[in-house]
Amino acid sequence: MDGHRRAALALHGLGEADRHWVLEQLRGADRSRLAQLLEELQKLGIPPDPSLLADAQKRLPEPAKPAPNRIREASAAQMLSVLAREPAGLIAAVLRVEAWPWQARFLVRLEPSLRQKVVAALQRETCVTEKFAGTLRSCVEARLDAYAKPGAKSTGKRRLAAWARQRAHRSREMLSAVVARWGR
Repeated sequence: MDGHRRAALALHGLGEADRHWVLEQLRGADRSRLAQLLEELQKLGIPPDPSLLADAQKRLPEPAKPAPNRIREASAAQMLSVLAREPAGLIAAVLRVEAWPWQARFLVRLEPSLRQKVVAALQRETCVTEKFAGTLRSCVEARLDAYAKPGAKSTGKRRLAAWARQRAHRSREMLSAVVARWGR
């Protein structure tokens, strides 16, 4: 028996108001297919059997345990590495998704001009839809995963170390030139 037929039998065992409510929650194609099957059950004179609903519920898979919320568990420094180069509006949207434990420390670490823009964007009464919030979560979690990989951290550290060596070398050259001129 296919899923639509099984669902129709389960719905057939519900009261009319509940059956109507469930059908209203479905998309057009599923709704029309189930409505056809329910009509067929009524025409055939098959009596509603509430035990079919219990049977359908037993067949449902166990609800998945929620994955750990990597964003909630992130540090302000990690979030800064993920979001610091993003526009203020996008950062504000991420901050609106939820009251994050790292939010205050994150805002303090932002560059002052960016922080002002983010705070101004947060003060506007803009809501984040569930779909957009889900998309934001997925993108931020993917970036957190990318930063968590060993290669990503070491590459970033290597680049920072190379930049620091280059700056130190230039500083030494400039200082040597100034000392040489002064000694003449």
